Amino acid sequence: MLSRSICAFSADEIEELFDIRALLECAVLKVSIPNLTEADFQKAEAILQTYEKELSTKGEVGSWGRLNSHFHATLYARANRPHFMSIIRTINNNGDRYTRLQLYLTQAFERAKQEHRMLLDLCRKRDAAAASDLLERHIHNAGRMLKEFVKQRREKPQPPSANS
Repeated sequence: MLSRSICAFSADEIEELFDIRALLECAVLKVSIPNLTEADFQKAEAILQTYEKELSTKGEVGSWGRLNSHFHATLYARANRPHFMSIIRTINNNGDRYTRLQLYLTQAFERAKQEHRMLLDLCRKRDAAAASDLLERHIHNAGRMLKEFVKQRREKPQPPSANS
C-alpha cells in the first residue's frame, strides 16, 4: 500500500520542495550558528539521541519527521528570523511525509544519523560555512534519493490488479 501511494507524488514536486528547504535552511543556519548557546546544543543533542533511537529500532515512523524538524529548528533558533522560520515550518509540515518516506523507502537511516551528528559537531565548532555546505548536501541528497525512488517506481511495471 505504501509503495503504491508514493507514486502519486510528483518527482518534480519533491525536487522543488527539497530545493526550497536547502536555500532557506542554509541561509538561516549561517545566521544562527554564531548565536547558539550551550543550552541549544544540549537540546539538539537530546533530540538527536531520541531520533537516532527511533531510527535504530525502526520505531514510530510518524515521529521521524517531527524529530528531524525539531532537531533542525533547534539549530536555526538563534537566527532571529521569524518570517524565515514560519516559511520553513510550513515547508517542513507540507514535506513531513516526504521526509519520512525518504527514510523509510531508501533505508538511509545510518546516513541520516551520521549527517546529523556531523552537522551538530560543525555547529558546535562554529564552522558556519562547513555546516551550511553539509546541510545543503544533506537536504539535496534526501530529495534526490526520494525523487529517484519515485521515478524508478513509476518506470517499473505494476502487477495487474484484481479488478483487471
